[in-house]
Amino acid sequence: MTGEGFLTASAAPGADEPVGRYATLFGRDALIAALQTLPVRPHIATATIDALGSRQGRRLVPETAEEPGKIPHEDWEVAPQWHRDRAWPVEPDGSLRYFGSVDSTSLYLILAARLKITDATVTAALHWLRSSLAANGLVTYAGHREGGLYHQGWRDGLWDKEGSGVRWPSGAQVEAPVAVASAQAFAYHALRCHGFEADAEQLADAVDEAFFRHGQPWPALAVDGHGRAVPTKASEIGIMLWSDLLKPARVEPAVSALQALMTRWGPRTISPEHASFSPDAYHLGAVWPFECWFAWGALRRHGATELAGRVCKGVLDAVEHLRCMPECYAAPLDGGPPFVPGRATRLQAWTAGAVWALASGWDGRSGLASGC
Repeated sequence: MTGEGFLTASAAPGADEPVGRYATLFGRDALIAALQTLPVRPHIATATIDALGSRQGRRLVPETAEEPGKIPHEDWEVAPQWHRDRAWPVEPDGSLRYFGSVDSTSLYLILAARLKITDATVTAALHWLRSSLAANGLVTYAGHREGGLYHQGWRDGLWDKEGSGVRWPSGAQVEAPVAVASAQAFAYHALRCHGFEADAEQLADAVDEAFFRHGQPWPALAVDGHGRAVPTKASEIGIMLWSDLLKPARVEPAVSALQALMTRWGPRTISPEHASFSPDAYHLGAVWPFECWFAWGALRRHGATELAGRVCKGVLDAVEHLRCMPECYAAPLDGGPPFVPGRATRLQAWTAGAVWALASGWDGRSGLASGC
């Protein structure tokens, strides 16, 4: 799963990895995996910053979503056939560098801050992030309805794909431009890491105003292009808590909402009350260990240590039962043992990173603790 010192998102297809469709450099995945393993493998973090910095956007190319300062979503020397089949902007030589990620740049800035890197790529990334916020106070994406990703947060997906993970409680598609919760959280933390406290607090104010318009005590999954909050109760709450984005009065209700998503094996991506929910749905019900890691760290930071311990134990028990480290797994409604959905990879870098970090007590922010 290693490239030029960085981690590819998944292992290549093989006997132990029959899916293996992400065996290349993915910005979001590589950065999170590097953060998870930073205390024990700092060279992976350095290599990841180097690799992504050398591929940073330099011009405006709508077809690939490239923009100056932006960090890419995925980079292929030879893109898989399905990219061509769906008319993605593959180069004549077969290569593809695609920038359809709204949060890779913030994650790049977070990891660079941990490494104390302050170079031209960091300056350009900060300019991109601050300029993105200037439009309406939130980090948004318009997405590609064809030839690329429509949803561009971690629940990325195609416009016409039924399982796309950013949905209204009815199951209806969310209209662009979309502001997803996790992207605001990563942006807030990135700004604070680099000393832009005023910008960070402006973002926090904008989130507090926009993500609670639905009148519920938990933050929305997203805000759509009409300014409407999507009241889906979702696991992104853990990332919002991890970043300290939420106002103090919002923390306890957010922890309660996260608890409502809990299973024996960790929190689900969405509530079973959602119209599109299924225990084995990729973004609409499955459990993702990388996101559980953020939730675990957040719960510890906010004093919910018992619940944090349940998250940690749930993930470690699940991967032990499954005998693999998949990108996600299903937690049956009857409380039965977890299983890997057919679409999921069996060996994903940010799951392996999450397992090490959970077992070692590293939450990506504070010093090593004592694990679960």
